[in-house]
Amino acid sequence: MLYPLTYNLTIVRRSTFDVTFQVLVDADNPYDFTGKTLLSQLWDLKREEKYANFTVTTLSPVSSGLIRLGLSSNAT
Repeated sequence: MLYPLTYNLTIVRRSTFDVTFQVLVDADNPYDFTGKTLLSQLWDLKREEKYANFTVTTLSPVSSGLIRLGLSSNAT
């Protein structure tokens, strides 16, 4: 299981946003997302108000551990 992480992002209003991450099991081994469902959300610090649901895309090959999170200009 992957656990939530904190990552500071700058998202400009009314602009398309995307960022790519590589998830690693350890320093030399990427996480294999084969058969996994990913969810990414943006919340306030108290986790009382959800601001957005990111579009999550796994990049090929899925075993590379690369994912892209995106928001449309309407969502920002």
